[in-house]
Amino acid sequence: MAGRAHSPAWIDPARSRARTFRQKLDDTFYATSLYQRILRGYHPVQIDYVPRELWPGNPDTANALFQGQFEFAGQLVSAPNGNPLRLAAPSQAWLDELNSFGWLRHFRAMGLDAATRHVEAMVKSWLEDFDHWHPSAWRPDILARRLIAWLTHAPMAISTRDLVYHSAVMNSMARQARHLARSIDRTEDGLPRLVAAVGLVYSGFCLPQGELRLRKGLAALNREVDRQVLADGGLVTRSPQDQYEALRLLVGLNTALREANETIPAKLQQAIDQLAPMLRFFRMGDGGLALFNNSYEEDADTLDTLLDIANAPGQPVSGAVYSGFQRVVAGPMTLLLDAGAPPPAEQSIHAHAGLASFELSLGDQRMITNCGASEMLGGGGWQHVSRTTAAHSTLVLDNRNSCSILENQRIGRRPSQVKVTRDEARDTISLEVFHNGYAELMGLGHRRKLRLRRDGTELAGIDTLEKVAKVRKGSATIYDIRFHLHPSVQTQMSVDGGAVSLHLPDGSQWQLECMNGLMIEESVYLGERGNPQRCKQIIINGTVSENPTTIRWLLSRLPNS
Repeated sequence: MAGRAHSPAWIDPARSRARTFRQKLDDTFYATSLYQRILRGYHPVQIDYVPRELWPGNPDTANALFQGQFEFAGQLVSAPNGNPLRLAAPSQAWLDELNSFGWLRHFRAMGLDAATRHVEAMVKSWLEDFDHWHPSAWRPDILARRLIAWLTHAPMAISTRDLVYHSAVMNSMARQARHLARSIDRTEDGLPRLVAAVGLVYSGFCLPQGELRLRKGLAALNREVDRQVLADGGLVTRSPQDQYEALRLLVGLNTALREANETIPAKLQQAIDQLAPMLRFFRMGDGGLALFNNSYEEDADTLDTLLDIANAPGQPVSGAVYSGFQRVVAGPMTLLLDAGAPPPAEQSIHAHAGLASFELSLGDQRMITNCGASEMLGGGGWQHVSRTTAAHSTLVLDNRNSCSILENQRIGRRPSQVKVTRDEARDTISLEVFHNGYAELMGLGHRRKLRLRRDGTELAGIDTLEKVAKVRKGSATIYDIRFHLHPSVQTQMSVDGGAVSLHLPDGSQWQLECMNGLMIEESVYLGERGNPQRCKQIIINGTVSENPTTIRWLLSRLPNS
């Protein structure tokens, strides 16, 4: 697999404007009656192959949908007598999940005739409102997910009793597949483009007369695997969430191709063999995912099922140098450190400014975390806040981001240097990461050293601010070193303000000490989809007063706890 390609410091403004202009031209053309005539073609009467659903549904979720409780992307809209397709969507993520139809698997788990009738009514309603091109419902990655869902659940979604309805669904799928073949190269870069390629492959071997689409889809899949899967098995987007989604898609496709007696591309199996160990890399002590770059915990049992089906036994590396992460397991401690630069600009639309942040769990208990993703809260403001450096367990200067987030949601200003070293001694494991993300604004670089005892009883940290450049805009004045805590962790400040005790659910007690003084403030935990929770954060606050400015802190387990 290819390593990460070089990219400019940020997207060239003229190039960005040209891309936006072309997108507007394409959308204008797609909305015309001429384009609808272009999409006409062979009208299939049946599906050549129905893929098997690998992921179990939840009858309780289906029952809630029956009752008009539409929970998508962690957001609930209640409309007992309403059509969800005609409701005001609380967020784009909610609307995307609705239009993707991945929720069909829950109705299949019910196994009732009433469930089939309800699914048919939902699909028929969708055809009434969105059977012609729509900028959201026909976005290539959403369209691809919908095609996969309709094909997989064809026995429910495509009735053979109502021939008019059956014909309408088959014709719609054929036209959607043709549009996907035409628009795949214009899909948003990153995971959406991989999703579009997978969907095009499904349409090629599941729908009649799909040979050309199959070839184009496989070519696109091979190209995206080469572009997006790094040499250590991570993805170019550096997102545990994308890692999970990509592996799930590719495992499903691999299974479907094998069971349909189709040729399995060598790169598909190779990608699965690389992605699976890296997904294990991103798991914390409780089995869920670390919260870097727009990720949720996800369900540990679901991750286990995915890895079992992937059947890729490779173990995770300790240092993922291409992906830019380090992992340390020391006794009960599991620590993951973000030690890499943001992804290239084109793939950074969901990237966070979390340079040198880390997460820490003790056994199956999360202790220090990042805030996580924010789709569940809706609104661009919250999504922006969760991407800021302050929403991560790292050092922040003057409440500024270590890399900038542009209006187009991509990463702009970024560090030109990110370096990491790892040293494993008999009793300790040490990590050191340096980045110059603040050099352009304030002339400073941030160096973080973490040393863990192998018995998992102590984590010592040194954060250092070093002068690396001269700037005209003025120098930094205030630093904040933030430790966001999991909601299950209780805190208590010492009398002298120099230490905070941390109480974990299992009764164990830890202590964070720092000579510079500590504060406890409110924070928010967004790691559980659909369940934002209040939590605490510990902040070491001080003034940048000398070169270098060094802050030492120690997290240790209290005796007899």
